[in-house]
Amino acid sequence: MSMLPILDGDYTDFSTRWYKQVGKTLCLTLFLNVFSPYPLRFFWPALAWTRRLYDRGSCQLKKNPEKPNDDECRTKQELQTELQNLYTGPQIFSHYIYAYLFSNLWCCMMYSSGMPILYPIACIFNLILYWAVKILLLKYHQLTHRFNEQLAIQSIHYIKFGLFVHMIVGAVMFTNKDIISPTPNDAIKAITSVVDDLGSNFLRDRFSSTHS
Repeated sequence: MSMLPILDGDYTDFSTRWYKQVGKTLCLTLFLNVFSPYPLRFFWPALAWTRRLYDRGSCQLKKNPEKPNDDECRTKQELQTELQNLYTGPQIFSHYIYAYLFSNLWCCMMYSSGMPILYPIACIFNLILYWAVKILLLKYHQLTHRFNEQLAIQSIHYIKFGLFVHMIVGAVMFTNKDIISPTPNDAIKAITSVVDDLGSNFLRDRFSSTHS
């Protein structure tokens, strides 16, 4: 594996050091990735809206909105094509949306068994992505035939790969004896040691008792 830097790191298992170093960094990165793309993604729509507002002088586009058959507009543009280009946004790059979606989804599904905090992060990620793309499609991007329901239906099949990786990595995480104790007595000792560090007599008596 010297030619490919895969499975050639400092950690051979999901140890406590891995969770403290790699796991913590991974969770922070996925959390920041929930919000990081949207400032730039909404900058261009805001710039286009400002240009349109300046072009029509902060007024309505139609000079006579009460007359539906009157198409005279308030604009500084001289040609009809220039006016259309000003009020027509670009087509959405659907491949970027799905790449962004599945890269975060698969990372959360891969490591969420050992780090359950990734579940709420994935929920927040999908919620914000849904509303952001919906607003951009309705208010900024022009109509496109490439971003339709067929693409969404076909992409559902790729979620199965995430489920397979989720089960494999989860089984590896749960079978680590250094993290999850194989016997109940060892689990009680581990909890008691944590309670001792907290210095609570009530919790120590509570968790050190066994039930038959």
